[in-house]
Amino acid sequence: MSVRPEPQSNPEIPIFILTNGVHTDLVVPIRNEVADWSSFVQVQDTKGQDQHVNWVAFGWGDKGFYLETPTWADLKASTAFKAATGLSESAIHATFYKSVEENEACKRIMLSRVQYEKLVQFIKSRFDTKADGLPIYIPTNAN
Repeated sequence: MSVRPEPQSNPEIPIFILTNGVHTDLVVPIRNEVADWSSFVQVQDTKGQDQHVNWVAFGWGDKGFYLETPTWADLKASTAFKAATGLSESAIHATFYKSVEENEACKRIMLSRVQYEKLVQFIKSRFDTKADGLPIYIPTNAN
C-alpha cells in the first residue's frame, strides 16, 4: 500500500526511522522549538541516566515482545502468539541517543514544522498517562 505524498513543504526538522532487525523506532530530537521530550519521558528512568542526549527513539507494540524479545533468537511461541492475536498489552519504549547516523538501518526524513507538530501529537496520544499527564513508567531491566 502506498500513501500519496503531501504537497511540497519546507523540510525543517530531521527525524529518523531506525530498526534493529526486530523492532522499528521513530527517532526525534530530544528538544526543539516544537517539543521538549526531556520533560515528558525521563532519562533518569534509564540505566545510564545520561543527561547529555540529543535524540529519543520511540517504538511501540506488544509489551511482552518488547520486554522478552531483544533478538529473534529470544522469541518464544507464546509471545509471538499473544502479539499476533492482540491478547496482551502494548507498550512504548524510549531509547536515548547522543547522536544518530544515517545508514542501512537508520534512514533520515525531513519534516516541516507542521508535520513534526502532528507527529509529536500522534506519539504523545499513544501513551497511557498518570494524573500529572506524564507517561506511566514500566520498570524493567530490558534494553
